[in-house]
Amino acid sequence: MSNVNDLAHKVGKALSNGLLWLAAFCLAGFTIAVTYTVAGRYIMGVTPHWAEELPRLLLVWCVFLAAAASVYRNTHLRADLLGILPLSPRTRRVIESIGEVLMLGFFLVMTVAGWGLAMKTMGMSTTALELPAGLGYLPLPIGFGLSALLLVIARLGRHQKSQDDTETQP
Repeated sequence: MSNVNDLAHKVGKALSNGLLWLAAFCLAGFTIAVTYTVAGRYIMGVTPHWAEELPRLLLVWCVFLAAAASVYRNTHLRADLLGILPLSPRTRRVIESIGEVLMLGFFLVMTVAGWGLAMKTMGMSTTALELPAGLGYLPLPIGFGLSALLLVIARLGRHQKSQDDTETQP
Protein backbone atom coordinates (compact mmCIF):
# COMPACT_ATOMS: atom_id res chain seq x y z
CA MET A 1 0.00 0.00 0.00
CA SER A 2 2.92 2.32 0.71
CA ASN A 3 4.05 2.13 -2.93
CA VAL A 4 0.61 3.27 -4.10
CA ASN A 5 0.70 6.17 -1.63
CA ASP A 6 4.25 7.10 -2.65
CA LEU A 7 3.20 7.12 -6.30
CA ALA A 8 0.09 9.15 -5.45
CA HIS A 9 2.25 11.65 -3.56
CA LYS A 10 4.68 12.00 -6.48
CA VAL A 11 1.83 12.41 -8.99
CA GLY A 12 0.01 14.88 -6.74
CA LYS A 13 3.11 16.95 -6.13
CA ALA A 14 4.04 17.00 -9.84
CA LEU A 15 0.49 17.88 -10.90
CA SER A 16 0.22 20.56 -8.22
CA ASN A 17 3.54 22.10 -9.24
CA GLY A 18 2.59 21.98 -12.92
CA LEU A 19 -0.72 23.70 -12.21
CA LEU A 20 1.05 26.43 -10.26
CA TRP A 21 3.44 27.00 -13.17
CA LEU A 22 0.52 27.23 -15.61
CA ALA A 23 -1.26 29.63 -13.25
CA ALA A 24 1.93 31.71 -13.00
CA PHE A 25 2.12 31.95 -16.81
CA CYS A 26 -1.54 33.01 -16.92
CA LEU A 27 -0.87 35.62 -14.24
CA ALA A 28 2.18 36.90 -16.12
CA GLY A 29 0.12 37.12 -19.31
CA PHE A 30 -2.62 38.92 -17.39
CA THR A 31 -0.10 41.41 -15.99
CA ILE A 32 1.43 42.06 -19.41
CA ALA A 33 -1.98 42.48 -21.05
CA VAL A 34 -3.23 44.92 -18.40
CA THR A 35 0.04 46.89 -18.45
CA TYR A 36 -0.08 47.11 -22.24
CA THR A 37 -3.72 48.20 -22.12
CA VAL A 38 -3.07 50.93 -19.56
CA ALA A 39 0.02 52.14 -21.41
CA GLY A 40 -1.87 52.13 -24.70
CA ARG A 41 -4.78 54.02 -23.23
CA TYR A 42 -2.85 56.73 -21.39
CA ILE A 43 0.33 57.08 -23.47
CA MET A 44 -0.90 56.50 -27.01
CA GLY A 45 -4.57 57.27 -26.49
CA VAL A 46 -5.65 53.93 -28.00
CA THR A 47 -7.24 50.99 -26.23
CA PRO A 48 -6.74 47.54 -27.77
CA HIS A 49 -9.96 45.84 -28.84
CA TRP A 50 -9.17 42.88 -26.56
CA ALA A 51 -8.50 45.06 -23.48
CA GLU A 52 -11.26 43.55 -21.37
CA GLU A 53 -11.60 40.06 -22.79
CA LEU A 54 -8.05 38.68 -22.76
CA PRO A 55 -7.15 39.68 -19.18
CA ARG A 56 -10.45 38.31 -17.89
CA LEU A 57 -9.89 34.98 -19.66
CA LEU A 58 -6.33 34.70 -18.33
CA LEU A 59 -7.39 35.60 -14.79
CA VAL A 60 -10.18 33.01 -14.72
CA TRP A 61 -7.79 30.29 -15.88
CA CYS A 62 -5.18 31.43 -13.34
CA VAL A 63 -7.65 31.27 -10.44
CA PHE A 64 -9.05 27.82 -11.20
CA LEU A 65 -5.68 26.23 -11.90
CA ALA A 66 -4.14 27.64 -8.72
CA ALA A 67 -7.24 26.68 -6.71
CA ALA A 68 -6.82 23.04 -7.74
CA ALA A 69 -3.18 23.13 -6.63
CA SER A 70 -4.22 24.64 -3.30
CA VAL A 71 -6.50 21.67 -2.62
CA TYR A 72 -3.56 19.27 -2.81
CA ARG A 73 -1.36 21.55 -0.69
CA ASN A 74 -4.21 22.08 1.81
CA THR A 75 -3.77 25.86 1.52
CA HIS A 76 -7.27 26.73 0.30
CA LEU A 77 -9.40 29.20 2.24
CA ARG A 78 -11.45 27.72 5.03
CA ALA A 79 -12.80 28.53 8.46
CA ASP A 80 -10.88 26.17 10.73
CA LEU A 81 -13.26 26.01 13.66
CA LEU A 82 -12.11 22.53 14.63
CA GLY A 83 -8.91 24.01 16.02
CA ILE A 84 -10.79 25.86 18.76
CA LEU A 85 -13.12 23.04 19.77
CA PRO A 86 -12.04 20.60 22.50
CA LEU A 87 -12.33 17.41 20.41
CA SER A 88 -10.50 14.13 20.59
CA PRO A 89 -8.13 13.42 17.67
CA ARG A 90 -10.43 10.64 16.48
CA THR A 91 -13.51 12.91 16.46
CA ARG A 92 -11.52 15.61 14.68
CA ARG A 93 -10.44 13.12 11.97
CA VAL A 94 -14.03 11.92 11.50
CA ILE A 95 -15.31 15.49 11.09
CA GLU A 96 -12.46 16.32 8.70
CA SER A 97 -13.28 13.21 6.67
CA ILE A 98 -16.94 14.22 6.43
CA GLY A 99 -15.83 17.67 5.27
CA GLU A 100 -13.61 16.13 2.60
CA VAL A 101 -16.44 13.92 1.34
CA LEU A 102 -18.68 17.00 1.08
CA MET A 103 -15.92 18.88 -0.74
CA LEU A 104 -15.45 15.99 -3.15
CA GLY A 105 -19.19 15.90 -3.84
CA PHE A 106 -19.23 19.65 -4.51
CA PHE A 107 -16.21 19.39 -6.80
CA LEU A 108 -17.83 16.61 -8.82
CA VAL A 109 -21.15 18.47 -9.15
CA MET A 110 -19.32 21.59 -10.32
CA THR A 111 -17.24 19.53 -12.76
CA VAL A 112 -20.35 18.10 -14.42
CA ALA A 113 -22.26 21.41 -14.38
CA GLY A 114 -19.23 23.33 -15.66
CA TRP A 115 -18.69 20.85 -18.46
CA GLY A 116 -22.31 21.26 -19.58
CA LEU A 117 -22.01 25.05 -19.52
CA ALA A 118 -18.71 25.03 -21.41
CA MET A 119 -20.05 22.71 -24.10
CA LYS A 120 -23.28 24.73 -24.51
CA THR A 121 -21.27 27.90 -25.14
CA MET A 122 -18.52 26.39 -27.29
CA GLY A 123 -20.49 27.19 -30.47
CA MET A 124 -20.66 30.89 -29.58
CA SER A 125 -17.83 33.36 -30.13
CA THR A 126 -16.39 36.04 -27.88
CA THR A 127 -16.84 39.58 -29.09
CA ALA A 128 -13.28 40.87 -29.38
CA LEU A 129 -11.07 37.83 -29.91
CA GLU A 130 -13.70 35.70 -31.65
CA LEU A 131 -12.65 32.67 -29.62
CA PRO A 132 -15.14 29.99 -28.62
CA ALA A 133 -17.04 31.43 -25.65
CA GLY A 134 -16.76 28.06 -23.91
CA LEU A 135 -13.07 28.74 -23.29
CA GLY A 136 -14.18 31.16 -20.59
CA TYR A 137 -16.22 28.45 -18.88
CA LEU A 138 -13.82 25.55 -19.43
CA PRO A 139 -11.79 26.42 -16.31
CA LEU A 140 -14.81 25.35 -14.22
CA PRO A 141 -14.82 21.66 -15.12
CA ILE A 142 -11.06 21.48 -15.48
CA GLY A 143 -10.36 23.27 -12.20
CA PHE A 144 -12.99 21.43 -10.19
CA GLY A 145 -12.15 18.08 -11.81
CA LEU A 146 -8.48 18.52 -10.96
CA SER A 147 -9.48 19.65 -7.45
CA ALA A 148 -11.43 16.41 -6.99
CA LEU A 149 -8.52 14.33 -8.25
CA LEU A 150 -5.98 16.15 -6.09
CA LEU A 151 -8.24 15.92 -3.03
CA VAL A 152 -8.32 12.13 -3.39
CA ILE A 153 -4.56 11.97 -3.96
CA ALA A 154 -3.89 14.20 -0.95
CA ARG A 155 -6.24 12.11 1.18
CA LEU A 156 -4.29 8.96 0.29
CA GLY A 157 -1.11 10.60 1.54
CA ARG A 158 -2.70 11.89 4.75
CA HIS A 159 -4.29 8.49 5.39
CA GLN A 160 -0.90 6.79 5.06
CA LYS A 161 0.71 9.40 7.32
CA SER A 162 -1.96 8.93 10.03
CA GLN A 163 -1.49 5.14 9.84
CA ASP A 164 2.27 5.56 10.16
CA ASP A 165 1.82 7.88 13.16
CA THR A 166 -0.51 5.37 14.83
CA GLU A 167 1.94 2.51 14.31
CA THR A 168 4.87 4.43 15.84
CA GLN A 169 3.00 5.42 19.01
CA PRO A 170 3.63 3.16 22.06
